[in-house]
Formats: sequence, structure tokens, C-alpha cells
Amino acid sequence: MNNGIGWSLEVDKNILEACIDQGSNEPYWNQSIDNNLLHRHDLRSPLNRAELERVLRQMGPLSP
Repeated sequence: MNNGIGWSLEVDKNILEACIDQGSNEPYWNQSIDNNLLHRHDLRSPLNRAELERVLRQMGPLSP
């Protein structure tokens, strides 16, 4: 049994180039929607903007 924590960058050269060409990270998020990757749980995803706002309100101001 492996209980380790892993990380991998889920982007390829084509997605990276599309992001640069468009000046946006939208191609990155769109490819995760298209491929049904785990980004649906990522609070950075535009799909989860409302949830992120709820979390930030609950945490309150983070700077002194």
C-alpha cells in the first residue's frame, strides 16, 4: 500500500502555448473540463469561484 502524496503538472506543450497565445489560463481550465480531470475540485478553477468566495469569507482577512 502506498500512502504517499504526489503531484504532477497536468499540462502539455500545446496547452501551455495556447495559454501564452491567448494571454490567459482559460485553455488550461478548459482542457481539464474536457478531460474530466480532478480540477473540478480545485478552488482555483473558474468553475469553483462561488465556493472559493465562500471559503475566503469564512476565513476572513488574512493580512494584518
